[in-house]
Amino acid sequence: MLSGFLTIGYQGLRFLTDNAWNPYTVLSWLQGVSPSMADLTSTNPGLANALESCPLSGAFIALGLLLLFIGSKIKNRYA
Repeated sequence: MLSGFLTIGYQGLRFLTDNAWNPYTVLSWLQGVSPSMADLTSTNPGLANALESCPLSGAFIALGLLLLFIGSKIKNRYA
């Protein structure tokens, strides 16, 4: 979850220095991390549009909240 807020902070600093908002999407992150996976997603236009419209910070925050929820359920079960 922290990485999502750090991504927003980084975008804010880039905006202050460049005076232009550069959106970071899940698809652009996927192209940088795994080009072969990005090629697979580009074959499906619906999935590519969904990943292009989803902001990277939102995906990181949602993933962090999901991991916190799963971790709390595991802790309650084995505590």
